[in-house]
Amino acid sequence: PQPPLQIIGLDTIYCLDSPPSVLTGYVPGGVFAGPGIVITPTDTVFDPSVAGEGLHTITYSYTSATGCPYVIAVDVMVNPIPSVDAGQNMQICAGATANLHAMPTGGTAPYSFMWESVPAGWTSTSQNPVVQPTTTVQYIVTVTDVNGCTASDDMWINVTTFPVAIIS
Repeated sequence: PQPPLQIIGLDTIYCLDSPPSVLTGYVPGGVFAGPGIVITPTDTVFDPSVAGEGLHTITYSYTSATGCPYVIAVDVMVNPIPSVDAGQNMQICAGATANLHAMPTGGTAPYSFMWESVPAGWTSTSQNPVVQPTTTVQYIVTVTDVNGCTASDDMWINVTTFPVAIIS
């Protein structure tokens, strides 16, 4: 009878920038093959960045003690990562509003957005929110595509205060 071969540690969907996955073959003693398979001194890993974007077949081959060959194959999709441009830094006057614009490219639409401020305290899920900071603030946007792949960018808004006139 054929042994129950399995590839342990291999997901079927990755983003191009996902960390490598350590692979284990069940039954032990076999050999992994396919795009993105990297053999280190201690482990065999699947590295999506080495495999590249697209659909790949990873195999695990095992030869029994009686010389019978067995193979299991798993299809793995490596999705492209998006990029996002948060726009140029801005300078505004105290009390003014500013329009933030997230421009995603790459990856796979539709996208979702998460804006956060530093210092913390403001968030938005709008692609193009309007803000009215009272001090200089860094805004960080993270875009997530339909495959769960993410990218981030940031921009700063410097708030200029008006000089105070003192009449004596």
